[in-house]
Amino acid sequence: MHPYLEKTLQELPAYLSHFTRILTAPKQLVHQHLQAEDSAAMFEKSVAFFMLSFIVALVLAVVFPEVTNPVSLSTDAASMTTHAMAAIRLLFELLGLGAIAYLSASLVGVHTGFMRFFGLMSAAIGVVLVLQVFASALTN
Repeated sequence: MHPYLEKTLQELPAYLSHFTRILTAPKQLVHQHLQAEDSAAMFEKSVAFFMLSFIVALVLAVVFPEVTNPVSLSTDAASMTTHAMAAIRLLFELLGLGAIAYLSASLVGVHTGFMRFFGLMSAAIGVVLVLQVFASALTN
């Protein structure tokens, strides 16, 4: 197995506690990232959290089938490929928006490394992904 996938799966048991800690005390997460000695390790944990959040959101979308509009579900391979490519494009847009936000913050005077910034952003977006699935389930 790929070492990064192994690290991501190792984060699975602590996912729920990490999720609730980010949701209830985001200020502590920011302080942890800014005060961390090893920013690369915090970045890896945040990206692993984001990947796990993406997986959890997919599983919850299957558990709560009303989240997905049955009219938009694709049955053929071409449509599924189109949807998968759209999801990958959105992830690249996230990276691009993170870079733009980082450059904007740099212009304003925020002096932190990109890995710390994108790590924080990954953790926050991971929480938003899961909350979005729950919100969609409640509003349908």
